[in-house]
Amino acid sequence: MKQIAAPLILSVSLLAGLAQADGINAGIELQEKVSLADIGLPGYPGAVQVHEGKDGKEDKGAFSLNLWGGSFGMKLSILKYRSADSIEQVGQFYREAMGRYGKVLDCSMTAPSDDDKSEKKSIALHCSKDDVKAGKLVIKVGKDDKHFRMVALERQAKGVEFQLLNLAISSE
Repeated sequence: MKQIAAPLILSVSLLAGLAQADGINAGIELQEKVSLADIGLPGYPGAVQVHEGKDGKEDKGAFSLNLWGGSFGMKLSILKYRSADSIEQVGQFYREAMGRYGKVLDCSMTAPSDDDKSEKKSIALHCSKDDVKAGKLVIKVGKDDKHFRMVALERQAKGVEFQLLNLAISSE
């Protein structure tokens, strides 16, 4: 998660500086503390939050980024977990939990969208080639690209590691 954060922070900081110069209220807030309430999904029973990355380095297992400027606002929240249960068990749990937000898109059961961008009506709520790979499962739900939730699961030697994501974008 830190690999994504550094370039994003720099870009947004530059934009925020320019926006403030023009008299627009803008800002960025980064947090390493996220709750399940921020995601809007329940925790999987027995899962533990991940605190170490694949490279063995420390990983806080949580990340929240809030951006705002003028009439634009965005909040991205991510939590990482690990469970000894199978990818199928954890996936089924989240398919059911996400159902309260609308029709669930399960990328293990949906063919990836082709590369014809004119056909894509939604950036977030389609399955890409990266979503459909052996040992991975991606589940998405949301009414549009402005507010959606995603669970990305990856099979491990002993169970599954998964990320819960909530993205909300507002603009007036």
